[in-house]
Order: sequence, then structure tokens, then C-alpha cells
Amino acid sequence: MREYRNFIIWLVIFSLLLSVVFYFFIPSLPAKYRYDEWWKVIVFFVFTTAAFHYGLIKSTQKRANSVTVYYMASTTIKLLLYLGIMIGYSLLHKEKAAGFIAAFFMVYFFYTVFEVGILYRKFSVPASKDPA
Repeated sequence: MREYRNFIIWLVIFSLLLSVVFYFFIPSLPAKYRYDEWWKVIVFFVFTTAAFHYGLIKSTQKRANSVTVYYMASTTIKLLLYLGIMIGYSLLHKEKAAGFIAAFFMVYFFYTVFEVGILYRKFSVPASKDPA
């Protein structure tokens, strides 16, 4: 579980840095696209990213090809979950929908880049130093 603990540390650092950026960036947006509760979106992504990464680590302990199946299935589930949250929030809070969706997509983008970067480092095969 040391691997998961290291991931959580990087996730917290990344989330704090992203929060600082959002703290200064969100107020500069036009009022229509401003969502002042952006920090709730970041907290949500911290928990979902941590939970799905835990499942990914557990799947690596089973078989090598189960990682691909888990990653593809979890990506599909997350996408549907996120879409459902955006639609549900937009229907319940029409006046804040544009700002929420803008903040949600920005946070989604950054967490996706973070997660793919971590996974790329973990599963990339180092190049051979001996040219053939």
C-alpha cells in the first residue's frame, strides 16, 4: 500500500496547487461562468480519483491484463457518473448551471491529465540503453 500512499500524497499536492490557481482564476471569469463553490468540485474529484486509483492498484495485484479492463471500465463509469452529476446539478440549479459546468470541465481536464501522467509513469516500459 506504499504505492497508494505515495499517490495520495501527490494527489493532495496537485489538489492544493490547483486550488491556488482556481482561487485566483475563478474571480476573473465573467459572472455567467463563475462558480464560487469550485472547491466542492475539487474535493469531489479528490475522492473519486483516490477511490478509482485504489481499485486500479488492486487490479494490478491480480493479473496484468486486468489493469486494462479495469481502467477502461472505470473510465466509462466515471464518465457516466460525471455526466449524470452535471445534468442533475444543471436541472436543480439552472441559474448556476453554466458556472458549474465550466468549473467541472476544467477540474475534470486537470485531474484527467494528472491521472494519465501518473499511470504513464507507472506502466511505461523504459527504453533499452543498448541500441540494437
